[in-house]
Amino acid sequence: MEDQNQCQPQAWMFEVQPGKFDVRIMNQTTFWINREAQILRIDDMSIEHIANVITMLEENPLRYHLAALVDAMINIAEAMFDGRPSGEVLAYELTGENPGDVTPQQWLASTPLMRHLRRTIKERRDAASS
Repeated sequence: MEDQNQCQPQAWMFEVQPGKFDVRIMNQTTFWINREAQILRIDDMSIEHIANVITMLEENPLRYHLAALVDAMINIAEAMFDGRPSGEVLAYELTGENPGDVTPQQWLASTPLMRHLRRTIKERRDAASS
């Protein structure tokens, strides 16, 4: 298994501008990009900082869910234009599930980043209490 602590940020992460949110951050579990566009390793963030990120995301899940839907539509269009299969279409054909079929809250809770943030807080709190 790959050691996430050895991973480097993906190239797109360096292109995120201050004050902007890139929904691709939700599909990974190693980094967070703050509003100043600083790439932070989640393992280096405090419990309080992680909790603040969770709170921020939960305050407006519709915004992030819509960004994910737009991103999926762009990926589908690009794949069609390039004449290649789309991961989003293939996933729908295999599962019958569509990201638009879930509520923003359900989508947010299901993302790799959100699951990892919650698990990280729980593990650290459990370790601190033992």
